[in-house]
Amino acid sequence: MKELLAGYETLSSLEKIYTASLVIGIIVPILDLIMGVLSIGLHMGTDIDFDFDADMNFASTWLPLSSLAILSFLVLFGGGGLISLFFVSEKISLLIAIVTGYFFAVVMNKFVIIPLKRNRVSSPKAEEIIGKSARVTSSIIESGFGEVVVIVDRITLNYTAASKDNEAIGYGETVQILELKENGVAIVCKEKKGEF
Repeated sequence: MKELLAGYETLSSLEKIYTASLVIGIIVPILDLIMGVLSIGLHMGTDIDFDFDADMNFASTWLPLSSLAILSFLVLFGGGGLISLFFVSEKISLLIAIVTGYFFAVVMNKFVIIPLKRNRVSSPKAEEIIGKSARVTSSIIESGFGEVVVIVDRITLNYTAASKDNEAIGYGETVQILELKENGVAIVCKEKKGEF
């Protein structure tokens, strides 16, 4: 460890900046992944980007300010800078590092981050589910529970369900969701024939 620290001390200021950028750009996503897998609850990948209006596609594409784009910049800035130091002067190396880091961040933003955000689906709110028709997928027993499935805006949702009147409701029957409790249990009633 002493040799590693001694080697770090001999680096120039620019080499230290490149090395620190590269290490941060690599370590932060790895720590975020490890913390997520271990469910420790420390989520470093929070989205700190600035969402611009839909009319400002130019700004949202050319100002890559999401956490993933910033980390991409750091990796290419650090790595590109360290490699370019072998071939060019420090000033040109700094220019190369900034350009390659920025270019890679823009590419990540345009072709990965923005398309993923467009496809992000959020769960419907409880108010959107109340009143919807659902199909019983696991029979609701008398004074007990079962399961229903409801489709809202092309999103299929499963809920534990209980009958409003504590009656048994068989598999495959159509019910109406009357209420959604805080614990996620849907209170349902049988739909009468002819009602939609």
